[in-house]
Amino acid sequence: MSRKRESGCEYRKRAKERSEKNEELVKKIPKIDTFLQKGDKKQKVDSTELSEIQQEFDQPSTSGNNTSNKAESIMEIPEQVESCENPKKAFPEISGSSDNFSDDPALWDEITEELRQNFINRGIKQNIDLLDFEASRRNYNDRVRYCSKGLFKTRLKNAETHTRDFLIYSASTGRLYCLPCRLFNGKGPFASTGFNDWKNPITIEQHENSQNHKNCVLILLQRQKAAGQVDALHVKEYKREVQYWREVLKRVVAAIKALASRGLSFRGSTEVFGSLHNGNYMMLLEFLAEFDPFLADHIEKHGNQGRGNVSYLSSSICEEIIQIMATEVLKSIDQEVTEAKYYSISVDSTPDITHTDQLAFITRYNKEDGKPVERFLGFIPNPGHKAEDLYNAVIKMMEEHNFNFANCRGQSYDNAANMSGIYNGLQAKIKEISPLAYWIPCAAHSLNLVGEHAAGSCKASRDFSHFFRIFTFSSQSRLLAGGY
Repeated sequence: MSRKRESGCEYRKRAKERSEKNEELVKKIPKIDTFLQKGDKKQKVDSTELSEIQQEFDQPSTSGNNTSNKAESIMEIPEQVESCENPKKAFPEISGSSDNFSDDPALWDEITEELRQNFINRGIKQNIDLLDFEASRRNYNDRVRYCSKGLFKTRLKNAETHTRDFLIYSASTGRLYCLPCRLFNGKGPFASTGFNDWKNPITIEQHENSQNHKNCVLILLQRQKAAGQVDALHVKEYKREVQYWREVLKRVVAAIKALASRGLSFRGSTEVFGSLHNGNYMMLLEFLAEFDPFLADHIEKHGNQGRGNVSYLSSSICEEIIQIMATEVLKSIDQEVTEAKYYSISVDSTPDITHTDQLAFITRYNKEDGKPVERFLGFIPNPGHKAEDLYNAVIKMMEEHNFNFANCRGQSYDNAANMSGIYNGLQAKIKEISPLAYWIPCAAHSLNLVGEHAAGSCKASRDFSHFFRIFTFSSQSRLLAGGY
């Protein structure tokens, strides 16, 4: 069956209709200049809007609802700004004044990210046009000197004159500050107390040519460049997302620290929120959620979605955070041992519940206040019972923690021959590399031997060994039968 072909007139008519529809659709799409502010001949991003955006980033959200609602409002912005000539009307939720900070750098009690972003957006105000320099008066032996406007300019080697636009005059203290160094943790008086040695203005030139000042200026320029980018809203959304997950991790880490510090178990038989068998970890998160709307909203949205979905609430994340904490604790112990310099070690092997032999490694040292402390560094699984095997395991553990062998001043083990032997025992081998590491028998093991030999000298106690054999036989029978 053949298809009827349109006539030329009908074809041109339909093409015209499609063209008109496309033009109407293009008119409805907001132009990029609606997001920019018209100046003399250039278009600049409104600094007030960007400041409000940055401030909104830096403020942690208090609830999950607020975070999701703000994210939705940002995504809806293009539909709200159809051919809007005033950007502040197009962004009613982020408009406002950013001049909430003093122009006097001496009055900045704390350098916050909000303060930095404010001056990044609005630029540097040097405070030299409307002020005299009476507050900068200093009495020298030869004369009285003041700050002058000439200090705000420098003459280069090629005879060109440039303005030192990084300097700010403080009317309250009569001192000069360097804004980049003041904002980004620079060094020297220009970043902290201010400069007022008017007899030696060469100090300004030395600061200007210092590497630390150049690094701070570079940071300021990079931040100013990022603040004016077209994708500022996308950067804002990304930072908001980062802040959201940081707030989640703060609560997760707090729960893990609380359980680990008490030696409590974490996991239960299930990993489902709302179950009575989900263990202490999930129980504690549920308890916190009753008083924390942010965590309650997060658990409701991401709690029971299963594998493959990001929630930071699963057992795998919990175990990973525990491992990170353990690594940081060991680093702190190693640092304390290094600062104490001298230390002693104590090792002993014992089987665990699965009858796997493991060697416990403990170090003892004095803290700065003179208080002795003992720190458990970990288990060494199944090192063997020969003195050579134990020696290799101990040396490997000391190397992993960067302990200086020459600073070992003591060692304590049990009285077994492989540990206490004066020729081939572990203590003798340790003395070969650290002669001052004196061996002291373990007091607990010595007391146990005294009790054992005292009981062995009594005939009645020796006969009591029959009961021990019965217990051994019964326990082995239960293990063979699969009991506990």
